[in-house]
Amino acid sequence: MMARGARALAWARIVAGTAALCAACAEVRPVASVAPTFERDVRPTLEARCGQCHGARRPAAGWSASRFTDVIACVPASTDGGVPDAGAWPSRLAAALARPDHQGLLDDAQRALIARWIAGGAPAARGAMHPPGFSDPRSADFHARSLRSQRWAPMLDATRAEACGRCHEGSPTRPAGVTGAAGDAPSCTSCHEQPGGPLSCGTCHGDGERATPPRDPCLFPGTSPSAGAHEAHLRASPLHASPFTCETCHPSRTADFTGSHGDGVVDLAFDAERAGDGGTYDPATRTCTVGCHRQGGARPTPAWNEPGPMRCNDCHSSPPANHPRGECVACHAEPDATGSSLRPGPLHLNARVDLGNGNGTCTACHGRTGDTDPWPETGSHTAHRAPSGGAPVACATCHTVPARTEDPSHFEAAPRAAVRLTGAAGARGARPMYDTTTRSCAEVACHGAGLAGTRADVPTWGDPSGVARRCGQCHGVPPAPPHTTRTDCASLICHGGEVALSPSGPVITAAGRALHQNGVIDFAGAGP
Repeated sequence: MMARGARALAWARIVAGTAALCAACAEVRPVASVAPTFERDVRPTLEARCGQCHGARRPAAGWSASRFTDVIACVPASTDGGVPDAGAWPSRLAAALARPDHQGLLDDAQRALIARWIAGGAPAARGAMHPPGFSDPRSADFHARSLRSQRWAPMLDATRAEACGRCHEGSPTRPAGVTGAAGDAPSCTSCHEQPGGPLSCGTCHGDGERATPPRDPCLFPGTSPSAGAHEAHLRASPLHASPFTCETCHPSRTADFTGSHGDGVVDLAFDAERAGDGGTYDPATRTCTVGCHRQGGARPTPAWNEPGPMRCNDCHSSPPANHPRGECVACHAEPDATGSSLRPGPLHLNARVDLGNGNGTCTACHGRTGDTDPWPETGSHTAHRAPSGGAPVACATCHTVPARTEDPSHFEAAPRAAVRLTGAAGARGARPMYDTTTRSCAEVACHGAGLAGTRADVPTWGDPSGVARRCGQCHGVPPAPPHTTRTDCASLICHGGEVALSPSGPVITAAGRALHQNGVIDFAGAGP
């Protein structure tokens, strides 16, 4: 052990040396203070003065005093292309502090602090591990640029010496045995707040919760030209109420960046369900040839960066060439009567020409929505679909049923269907006709034409009175000679169980409906 006298001598020498050092310090001029950073100096100031309204959770106007990228952001819709030059204020922060209701939020010393921060390049932080621009999207040292050049290996490979997870919480991977952050290293999710953290689509492609281009033009001014028509395709609009998904034009992506994801090449693979078969993209002219646009209009192959918006005549003429006459709504579910606007729906821009609700059957236009029965409910359709006195009338009795939906005859009378009375309507030599002006049928066998001593009924289409369904309207009760004058129609000798008597007169039974109004006079249950 050192003797007490020796230890006293040593302490005396230390004190003397310290005193000499302090005396030397007193003679040195003061050095300039370290340039301020956002994390150490600016953020505490802004949080203290602005955090009541612009705190981390649901900040007013979407601007957070705690978020570095918000503080250096440009004024919305700014055209300056980036953060102002050194010595100027970041434009959005400057615009806010210049408002009358924000005057006095910062005192002179605080304004001077922020001015020195701006003059020094507005660094996020200065640390021992990373350069000052590591958190600044405007800087060549921005960490995303470094990660991209390494195909994101430090973020994804926990075995690497420089793995992000060795120091930072919120990294997608973390080395074995590392359970917490190193020192004051911030969490990745302090900036990447969206679900998925740094691996959310908005991290590389969009802006915050928006997962698709364009990026923030203030922080990433070089990426705006490549955004093209992403926004027009990925938001609902009057032209397509059902937004397109990324998979409509691009292959499926993997969150771990394996395969072609993240290789710097934009891969295109059009979904035939939305873009049609054989869709192509020409990278030289940046034009798309897809079924969504190529329908005979003025701009069948629009360029990706071509100014919008697209008009109806750009993809197809209004009306298209050789299109049947009539209102759009007669055959299509989503346009208005003039074809100048669209109702919200999923059928437009799906690379197909859909009729009605688009299910591809007669019920797309005819019948009730969601019903499998193609009978319309308009006019007297219901009375013919389930007559009280006869069998259901086939569609072909009154209309020419097309073999294919696209047959020209199907649309030649749009918006009203053409009426051609055939079959049972022309039985017994009757010559049925339909008057489009009065909407009435004449000389129709179903309504008595061709019966001896009978003047056929002339029913009006859509007559709600039900007169045409009464017994005696088409023939007498009993009919004129040579019919017997007996009125017990239910006699087994003639009509058997096809006719029953009621207090109001004879009625057709369920068995009789198959034989009544079929164009043949049946006796005793005999069929034609």
